[in-house]
Amino acid sequence: MESELYGLKWNQFKMVFKKKKTLTDPALHNLDTDPKEREPIDYPYMHTSVGAHVPKLLEEFQERVSRIPSPSRRSA
Repeated sequence: MESELYGLKWNQFKMVFKKKKTLTDPALHNLDTDPKEREPIDYPYMHTSVGAHVPKLLEEFQERVSRIPSPSRRSA
């Protein structure tokens, strides 16, 4: 089983890594001010609290995925 992370959301912010199975440059959107995700936030002005949480959320995702048994281990 492959697990891919297309994006993550923290509070009103959403960081998108993939769109429709295509890698993109990560794009950060403020869903309160841009609910249709039309204009990403310019990174030099990215809210620092969001940037601080992204690595932790990615680490939690990887840790959870690693606990999912692979198909080969389930059939044994």
